Amino acid sequence: MADNNGVMMMSNNNTPRKKTKGKSKIPMELIRDRKSRFVSFSKRKKGLFKKMDMLSSSFSSYIEMAGIVFSPTGKPYSFGYPSTDAVVGRFLGRDGGVNGGGGGDLKNREGGFWWDDVNVDSLNLEQLEALKCSLEEVKNIAFQKAVDILSDGS
Repeated sequence: MADNNGVMMMSNNNTPRKKTKGKSKIPMELIRDRKSRFVSFSKRKKGLFKKMDMLSSSFSSYIEMAGIVFSPTGKPYSFGYPSTDAVVGRFLGRDGGVNGGGGGDLKNREGGFWWDDVNVDSLNLEQLEALKCSLEEVKNIAFQKAVDILSDGS
């Protein structure tokens, strides 16, 4: 028997049975359909940044945090408290922390980020390979620091 909303059904022994899976765990695998992948990314990004915002407002005097995610098309999105560039700058050893200004090397003269000034179309193959290696090295360092931080917290 179902209620008017169709959410619950009764099994043979008169115990309620849900029609949906709810928050069940799903296996991590590539979503094949491009449109579904974009929708899933948008929802997960929104949820992740919402959680980060809640943490930053609850523990603002104790923590610094930054999150950077890349869309399926490669576009970066970031969230940071007090700011993404301040946290990344501190992570890379460029500033003194939350109240210390923050990440001076990450900003260009116009107030944008340094990566806004990189014109990859003007780079030759050797320069592109060097840039790729540098970015992979930064990624590996960031990953290792995250692993170290997470393993210290458990």
